Amino acid sequence: MRQAVETIGQLAMNSATEYKIKALISLSNLISVKTESQTEDVLSLTKEWFNCAFQKPMESLMSIVRQPFTELRLGTLSLIMALSNQQWGQKLLSAHPGFNEYILDRSTESEKDCKVAKFDIVQTLTESQTARHVFGEPYWIKLKLYIREGPFYVQVQSEVATEGD
Repeated sequence: MRQAVETIGQLAMNSATEYKIKALISLSNLISVKTESQTEDVLSLTKEWFNCAFQKPMESLMSIVRQPFTELRLGTLSLIMALSNQQWGQKLLSAHPGFNEYILDRSTESEKDCKVAKFDIVQTLTESQTARHVFGEPYWIKLKLYIREGPFYVQVQSEVATEGD
């Protein structure tokens, strides 16, 4: 299985865009575990598989998610979603410099599907039993605010026009 996961990781990093997308979604499906099915053994296995896929897992994901191709970003966001539902994944996400800012920054996405995918990740984190502890209380409050505002929130700047002589 280790060799298969390594191959998926290589495809995600070093192949044509359509194969990268399929590899990311395959890895996402492979490590996704419903909360009620999470046992210590299962979580240990998914963590091992994820770490086998990439030499530098978070650096790889963050470089892919910043590329200008919507489908590629969606594939990466689906993998981040799988990570966000597991405590070891939350720790990995939280520890990566720039992730916390990226996931709450609505300006990084212009496509509706990507905005919704990021919102779903944040929602998964806020519904998790472990994320509050992993990310810390101040960031937890920011996640809750993001959920309250919704995926398409835009901060309005008000301008006051004055009449000159």
